[in-house]
Amino acid sequence: MESKNLTQVEFTRVDGGARKATENMVKETALTIRIGGKPYATAMILSVMEREFVFGHLFTQGIIHSARDIRSLTIKNNVAEVVLAGTSKKKQVNHKITSKLKVRPSDIFICMKAILKSEV
Repeated sequence: MESKNLTQVEFTRVDGGARKATENMVKETALTIRIGGKPYATAMILSVMEREFVFGHLFTQGIIHSARDIRSLTIKNNVAEVVLAGTSKKKQVNHKITSKLKVRPSDIFICMKAILKSEV
């Protein structure tokens, strides 16, 4: 089943024997965000709701505070060109993340097995 977000991939499944199989895989695409003509960020996203992704990303990074902070947004060939409104530059907010969380390798393998058992 080919769609904008899924592609069918052929592979060899090995589980006590080897056999050809196919599965649906999620398609991601790189989207580059440029602000005022300058590269800002590139993210791997689903190829839907690109505009909403750009607005949300710029909002969570502190670049904009509302949709009114964007004068224009055009997306073409996986590049989002953003022109900010007003003359004041918004600055990026970098939040330091600290954590005492420790993950054992066995936890990672358990999670990977759970992902591999999921439908997509």
